[in-house]
Amino acid sequence: MENMRNFGMAVNVHDSAMKRLPPAGEGPNGERHPMSWRVHVLPYLEEDSLYKKIRTAGENNEMPQWDDPAVADLVKNMPLIYRNPSQHWPDNQTNYLVVTGPGTIYDPENFPRGVGMSDLSRGDGMSNTVWLVEADADQVVPWQAPEDWEFDTNDPRRGLGNLRPGGFMVLFADGHTQFISHKIDPDVLRG
Repeated sequence: MENMRNFGMAVNVHDSAMKRLPPAGEGPNGERHPMSWRVHVLPYLEEDSLYKKIRTAGENNEMPQWDDPAVADLVKNMPLIYRNPSQHWPDNQTNYLVVTGPGTIYDPENFPRGVGMSDLSRGDGMSNTVWLVEADADQVVPWQAPEDWEFDTNDPRRGLGNLRPGGFMVLFADGHTQFISHKIDPDVLRG
């Protein structure tokens, strides 16, 4: 819960500074951002020096692609906050994934413009909008990769709820965390 709360605070500070949430998801034609949202919030997690090194490792000091050999040494040691303390995966893998896909905060139609917290007040509201999930072990990704959990309207619990007994953790857009039972009604989770 503490890691997820810290993500919530970092994302809110990022939103205040940049007037949008950190980039995630993919566009309508499958295009992706060069790096994960997890890289973009590093300055707000007291990892500013790592962010600057990654940010300037590409050609002409541009943000490199997540798998660029120029950043291989920089990203091999994932910041501890991305490591789920109750799980053991390879050193650079994480299961903290934002929710992407149609009808979510990271709807492909908003790419590359992005969405800000102010946009959420017009929908279901921040306290009813899941932003981040603690996904199952088969969903882990390299921490710097622009890969996350894609919401499936037909199976809204796909990839969630098998990591811990009884359910999974989520972070809502307003920054509160909650344990969700694997017995949740799919229509409630979908909403």
